[in-house]
Amino acid sequence: MTTLNEIRRFIIDSDDRQTQPDVWHSLGAGPYFTDAPDIDEDTFRQHSDLLVYTPDVDLTIQWGMDDRSHTGRVKQLEDIWDSATFPDMSIGIVLVDIFWRGALVDRERVVGVDGFRAWLPLGTRTMVNAEDWRADRQNVAPMWEYSATQWQTSLARLIDSGSNDDFDRYFREAGLIVRG
Repeated sequence: MTTLNEIRRFIIDSDDRQTQPDVWHSLGAGPYFTDAPDIDEDTFRQHSDLLVYTPDVDLTIQWGMDDRSHTGRVKQLEDIWDSATFPDMSIGIVLVDIFWRGALVDRERVVGVDGFRAWLPLGTRTMVNAEDWRADRQNVAPMWEYSATQWQTSLARLIDSGSNDDFDRYFREAGLIVRG
């Protein structure tokens, strides 16, 4: 039996397609057998990319389907990371679905930044001065920490490594840190 933690460990240990090109096999745009019907628009929503883990083809990753839970609310970079600046400030949030033996076992979100030149983990935003801010909202501006887990970071790095080798630079410029 394979656990979710074991599946995540496979991905964390093989998160760079540039240095480990034979570990992940990339297939281009779908359709895939897991496309989702969109009843509202009478169309199908689908992922744009598929990776197959070559040491065990039971593990696949699909990504690229828009995350509708953020559509309309998040359009610019400052909607997520207020201090990040990239030449192209538009962003998009997509789903990353992890499948084991054809079953969806995990889902994360990644953010396409700088005109989709890079993919970063959505992560978590935490106010680091909440106590001070609550005590004096007129004189204290909120300060935020943007973090992602090692799992979220590795998954985003894997997705990103097919397009460029600047993941760490983009990660730093977004002000992200790894926690947990």
